[in-house]
Amino acid sequence: MKLSEVAKKNKIAGDVKVAIQLHLFYIDLLDEFLSYFSNIPVKFDLYISCVKGADKEYIASHSKTSLKNVNEVIVKICKNRGRDISPVYVVYRKELQKYDYILHVHSKKSKHIKTGGGDWRVYSLDCLLGSINRVEYILKKFEKEKNIGLIFPDWHPDIPMIGYSWMGNRVGGKELLNRFGIDFKDELFIYPTGSFFWARVDAIKPLFDMKIKYKDFPAEEGQIDGTFAHVLERGISFISKKRGYHNGIIDIENEPLKIDYTDKPFKSNLEETEDMVYNELNQYDTISFSVFDTLVDFLGYDVEDVVELVKAKMHLDDDYVKLRKKAEEVAKSKYGASTSIDLIYDELVNISPFDEGGAHQIKMTELECLCKNVVPREDIRRVYRKLVENGKKVDIICDSYYHTETIESILVKCGYVGYSKVWVSCDYGYSKENEHLWNLVYSENDQSRHIHVGSNVHSDWYTLEKRGAASHFIISSIQKYELHDRNIEYEEIDMKDRMRLGIEVKRKMYPHTFGK
Repeated sequence: MKLSEVAKKNKIAGDVKVAIQLHLFYIDLLDEFLSYFSNIPVKFDLYISCVKGADKEYIASHSKTSLKNVNEVIVKICKNRGRDISPVYVVYRKELQKYDYILHVHSKKSKHIKTGGGDWRVYSLDCLLGSINRVEYILKKFEKEKNIGLIFPDWHPDIPMIGYSWMGNRVGGKELLNRFGIDFKDELFIYPTGSFFWARVDAIKPLFDMKIKYKDFPAEEGQIDGTFAHVLERGISFISKKRGYHNGIIDIENEPLKIDYTDKPFKSNLEETEDMVYNELNQYDTISFSVFDTLVDFLGYDVEDVVELVKAKMHLDDDYVKLRKKAEEVAKSKYGASTSIDLIYDELVNISPFDEGGAHQIKMTELECLCKNVVPREDIRRVYRKLVENGKKVDIICDSYYHTETIESILVKCGYVGYSKVWVSCDYGYSKENEHLWNLVYSENDQSRHIHVGSNVHSDWYTLEKRGAASHFIISSIQKYELHDRNIEYEEIDMKDRMRLGIEVKRKMYPHTFGK
């Protein structure tokens, strides 16, 4: 069957406008890409970017003669700055906006990966271009389901789980998302890792509208993290969703498209048993634990929802919630990691109608609501108790504006005893993200014989990984819900009702706690 007949059979619009943007840093991979591009069953234009030294005339002519369905082949020599990302948003920004759909791929060879990244590249290409049927399927999805903005490969074993986070790109990521009115959360998320993706052009229009320039990218120094290119690689999925589109995830093992969700990157962690966690931790002399979302859970969607409980209990209005959050922001800007609940309420007095007496009453109510609405994480509590019973030294390390006595009362309520020391950021003046705190911890504990357990991607995991220290990441109950269970058990829950949703999630996770 001819390609045109296949396209017609699958109802791909004959006038659909498709472009491919290939960043060809490694010229030796050209034929590999041309072989994949031959699977595109509609007419398309090919935009190739190369670096200095490439024979652009040969690349253009060879591509043109090798591809039956290609219209135009445009090849440009580009600066080696911004890697494969700058050709999309700088070099070919104006041209690519003329199309309905674009495919972005590149000659990935990740030298920092043991396998060299070749398996990852081939897997990604197989997912997006592996056969005529595969490309038909993707284009047909775009045409029939107008709410799909991106289609990109599912997880590949070369990608560590921490790669599905902001890693060293938090500051740039927050700036990018805030620019478009998107809330920034420092947690695990799904995006086109490696920047291999099909995109509906309208879904990523805001990135084109930014009019990004070469100078926005740092000079090439072999960076594997922390550049504007890494920010854009992650940010694209958030931008598309902000535009009202869904992300489609596809792999070579399972043709039906997954929408906004896959558990493959997190499967090994999600399926960890208590015995597996205990056996790993038991190899160390000292084990430290974070508190919220690790040892204990707050009966809400997030521990910050305690302000909503205070509002309800004291019959306050929404202005209190806004002022309480503003007071926290002001206190943190002044005091950093030393910010405490006392300093926050001092600031509340300064910026609100509440006097000292009223602010003190609200603060005490907040402490009461917090302590009343925490429950132990049953699985981690059992691991914790076995470690203590086995004579292990256990420390508590907590980033919190609640003082040590409050944290200790929460631990006792939830059945955590036998720990050696409690480190609370507001009382020490250092957070888990600060090297000074870990210097203090490791001055009392041999770093090589110490492991930390926590659920914050950055402070409990990434910070320690950069230091070369051992850590064990625990996915919080809400992240488990968001990454794993949400489409299965909780469809009936109103997502706007955060407290009710949080309680429902945790009731199903900790039935023994709620059964008491």
